[in-house]
Amino acid sequence: MSKITRNKLLWFIVAIVCIVIIYDYQKSKAAEEYQKMLEVAVKNCDLETVKSLVKKSRDDSKKALYCAAEKGCLEVVKFLLDEGVDINIMSLALLDASDGGQLEVVKLLLERGANPHVGDWKGRTAKTIAIRSSYHESNKPYREIVDLLDKAEKSYKAEK
Repeated sequence: MSKITRNKLLWFIVAIVCIVIIYDYQKSKAAEEYQKMLEVAVKNCDLETVKSLVKKSRDDSKKALYCAAEKGCLEVVKFLLDEGVDINIMSLALLDASDGGQLEVVKLLLERGANPHVGDWKGRTAKTIAIRSSYHESNKPYREIVDLLDKAEKSYKAEK
């Protein structure tokens, strides 16, 4: 192989590597932008935008459910649950809804089968999170949430 041919081959390989790196970078930037759009849509309880974004990529519905549950976006939560969110994800969303003082979302998640005994990484359940949050914010229905979760814990035990 001549020196010119080797140089051309080397430049070709360098060009291909650069193209792959640029493509990968653009792909990750697009995913990052998509995630930001979904987060903003959920925080604004914009159901139509959430629908269009989630239908394109169902992988990100987990984070969207957590955010919607904590924010109290009942219609967004219903939509995400109808899209088939895993029962374990639903149970973790219960923690966020309890922390956010979102009574209607807590009710919905329990009706759909969320496990009230699931804990966060510190071992706190939705009920203990709601109790803790009630000390910091008095304008949300934490007492009702605690009572509802207490009943749910007792009836969930009876189902097993």
